[in-house]
Amino acid sequence: MPSCLGFLLPRSRSRQPAVTELETTTSTCTTEAVRRKHIFEIHGYSSLLGRIGAGEFVHSAAFKAGGYDWAVRYYPRGCSLASPEDYASIFVILTAPAMAEAPVLCEATLLSATSRHALPVVYTTGPPTGSARASC
Repeated sequence: MPSCLGFLLPRSRSRQPAVTELETTTSTCTTEAVRRKHIFEIHGYSSLLGRIGAGEFVHSAAFKAGGYDWAVRYYPRGCSLASPEDYASIFVILTAPAMAEAPVLCEATLLSATSRHALPVVYTTGPPTGSARASC
């Protein structure tokens, strides 16, 4: 939390107390957001759905953003056995450095291969630490 400090300094070294005006200083802190775009394309999606169950995922190659390594995990049948049949999950996973935590804001777009139309995505946050999840 920023704080402001004022100092009273004597103008001379005489024995009488000197009163000076309060000098005001200012400073600023600017954070810089790092923006990256990662495209994770899944070929043979229909075949994948026949081989993978709820709680199982496919993942992207690692990519760098903001000095960290990240990967996408896509659960085509949801991230848990309790997921509804038509539910899928996407996680952006912080993979390195180990034990790091990083703030992240993600945006996901799912495209239908046949129509190339964007599918609706609902964002929530969730585990693991340092990640964000988008669910459709």
